[in-house]
Amino acid sequence: MALAVAPDLIALYRGALQQAVDVAGGPGGWLEQEITREYQQIRQAAYDDPFKLGDKFASGILRPVSNDDFDAEAAYLIQFARQRSAFVRAQLNSGLILQ
Repeated sequence: MALAVAPDLIALYRGALQQAVDVAGGPGGWLEQEITREYQQIRQAAYDDPFKLGDKFASGILRPVSNDDFDAEAAYLIQFARQRSAFVRAQLNSGLILQ
């Protein structure tokens, strides 16, 4: 299927993706630091909350979660932050994202 997309819009889109990759950084980058900062800021309150809810199984239904579940989700987000920039950069370089 051929796409009729204005080349200037494609360039703008690709530039925005590249800028997002640059800002987020990889391991130890801004995105990981921000997730870690926010996690540390709310961790004790989350631990103290006996009624905390989460969507542990990505089902769309909130259920009671444990402190271990909370920590596991924070670890998942940190891992995502470490890997995402490299993934998006590879997509940009591969040509899978519109040229």
